[in-house]
Amino acid sequence: MQRQTIIICALLLFGINLLAQYEDYINMDNGSFTDDRDGQEYDWVKIGKQIWMAENLNIGTRIYIAEGKDADIQIERYCYHNDEEFCWIYGGLYPVSTIERSIPEEKAKSICPEGWHLPDENEWQVLIDFLGGPGVAGGALKEAGTKHWRKNNAGTTNSSGFTALPGGYCTYDNEETQYLKIGKECRFWSSTDKFYLILFRSDFVTVRLVRKNNRVVTERDMDRSAHSIRCIKD
Repeated sequence: MQRQTIIICALLLFGINLLAQYEDYINMDNGSFTDDRDGQEYDWVKIGKQIWMAENLNIGTRIYIAEGKDADIQIERYCYHNDEEFCWIYGGLYPVSTIERSIPEEKAKSICPEGWHLPDENEWQVLIDFLGGPGVAGGALKEAGTKHWRKNNAGTTNSSGFTALPGGYCTYDNEETQYLKIGKECRFWSSTDKFYLILFRSDFVTVRLVRKNNRVVTERDMDRSAHSIRCIKD
């Protein structure tokens, strides 16, 4: 009987601690948390019934060209123009190899902090629909003004608090890496891997925002490219 009482008390304490851990997410619309893997702090925001990171992920070993990768490293990232400062502002650009290693057994969780995961296409669509649909949602998602986005960012309000930044993307092969579209667009990974019959291959779905309009484009990944990551709460 005494042993049962101890077990019940322990379970109650565990439950109380767990509720306390998530209390901020339940009662607040935004806040911050620390990624225990490297001590970085990230802002988060509640949009509808979802909780998203309000900053791009920035963790992992920086690489320069595909040939230089270390296959034993779980998380690898590019920084625009090979400059770490760009990663601190815009987050890392993650190659498909990192995404592929993050998904099969870990249910898309391993690249994101504990308690968060890489969103699938449906979770992105819920966000887009909540903000008015693919034709206008970009205005609520993008950071307003031209501090990071270049001119022609009119109609952008960032009313959601998502604060999408135009970190661009990169393409790579075994010889060189090309960095493209910083200040003009951003591309985010999803964990959804689709088979495209016309190409007879599978590609991950990505989400793209651009400066010249407020559309949100959902499309297949370009071959050998690296994009930004936003994590969503479990």
